[in-house]
Amino acid sequence: MSLIDLLSSRFKRRVREAALDQKSLWEARMNAVYRLTDQSLLAQIALNDPDWNVRSAAVWLLTDQSLLAQIAKSDGDPNVRQAARVKLGLQVKD
Repeated sequence: MSLIDLLSSRFKRRVREAALDQKSLWEARMNAVYRLTDQSLLAQIALNDPDWNVRSAAVWLLTDQSLLAQIAKSDGDPNVRQAARVKLGLQVKD
């Protein structure tokens, strides 16, 4: 493993940890979310993060249409539902 590979894997691990750390500020978690590409991790965050800002950020990066539809219908926050509807290309109403 090259030095670049090692540094890259460490960076990815730290970003993942930051995104999932419920004790960190929502701004830090949201910043970490924007660096993620792992769809299963983004789905987990979109469904479970306690802050709507972080869930919305994850929604914008999701590609799973059925998960977006589920979030558009059932998330507890209207901002997250709206983000999912916009991502799906649906008319925004709540």
